[in-house]
Amino acid sequence: MPLSKYYNVIIENKLYSKKSHLKNKLCRLFGDITFKNKKVLDIGSGTGIYALYAAVKGADLVTCLEPELNGSSKGMNNTFEAVKQKLKLNNIFLLKKTFQDYNQTDIKYDIVLLHNSINHLDENACRNMEQSIAANKSYFELVKKIYDLMNNNGRLIICDCSNKNLFPMVGLKNPIAQNIDWKTHQSPQRWIRIFERAGFKKISLKWNTPKYFGKLGNIIFGNKIVSFLTNSHFRVEFIKP
Repeated sequence: MPLSKYYNVIIENKLYSKKSHLKNKLCRLFGDITFKNKKVLDIGSGTGIYALYAAVKGADLVTCLEPELNGSSKGMNNTFEAVKQKLKLNNIFLLKKTFQDYNQTDIKYDIVLLHNSINHLDENACRNMEQSIAANKSYFELVKKIYDLMNNNGRLIICDCSNKNLFPMVGLKNPIAQNIDWKTHQSPQRWIRIFERAGFKKISLKWNTPKYFGKLGNIIFGNKIVSFLTNSHFRVEFIKP
């Protein structure tokens, strides 16, 4: 399928504002990762924008987990199915399950994505990780489950907002990320420690700028300081050695 059809369908369904923003996002999100003949797991897939891209790019299998719980928007599953039909894809499937309820043990994945969903796996534990040993243990067990679901040399990508941001620190509402509950997020350094303890190896940590900054903006302003002053959005990539 021509990639242009994917872009057109995503924009027509108002799942992204501009094609240029979407292209820049996908480039920033996946980097040098290729999907041909790979198995992909998207945990908290939302409307499936990124999972659908993997399917169009030749993945053998794409599994999406989206239970539409806290942090989700209603109707996302219906939107996903409608877009899937328009793209005529038969290699991507949506399961309305939480990651905790996902027990498929006969499939090993080459690529796992958690885009703005790592904190939603267990929000209560995420909120209490700085004070609670039990909360850290809860997340460690979830990360070990991800580890066990992956093939050796598999790649894992996590994107989320750090809880270190100027606006909530000074008691103001962030004008860029207005709906973020900063108390249910953690810094990338904390996630890196947990994932490395589970056996993953960090490849990279990058800071993302708001999409309207564009590609050039990401190059110039994609750093920790500017992120702290804007949306504190990061991308961490791991490999299962």
